[in-house]
Amino acid sequence: MTDFSPNPALDASIEAKIDAAFKNGVNFEGVDPSNKDQYDALMEAVGFTAEEQRYAAEQGIYKMAQAAIGEKVFAAINAGMKISQEDIIPCLEAYFDTVDIATISKLQGK
Repeated sequence: MTDFSPNPALDASIEAKIDAAFKNGVNFEGVDPSNKDQYDALMEAVGFTAEEQRYAAEQGIYKMAQAAIGEKVFAAINAGMKISQEDIIPCLEAYFDTVDIATISKLQGK
C-alpha cells in the first residue's frame, strides 16, 4: 500500500524548486498536463526529479480522496441534521489531520 505520510524533505524541495522556477520566469500557464511533451518540458524547467513528481502526484491523489470522503461525510451528517459549514468544516479538517491512512483504506473498502 502507498504511504501517503507527508515527507517534509520532499515538501521543502518541491516548494523551493517551484519558488525558484517562478523567480526565474518559468511559465506555468497554458501547460496541458495531459500533453506529455508540455508536461515533461515543465518538469525539466522546474527541475523536479522523478521521485518528487511521484510524491506530488500521490499527495494530490490523497487530497482528492480526502475531499471526496469529506464531501460524503458532510452530506451524511447534513442528511440527519443541518449544521452550518462554518461549524462542520473545521471538524472535518481536524478529522483528516488526525485519521491514520489505515482508517481511510477501510472506508474505501480496501
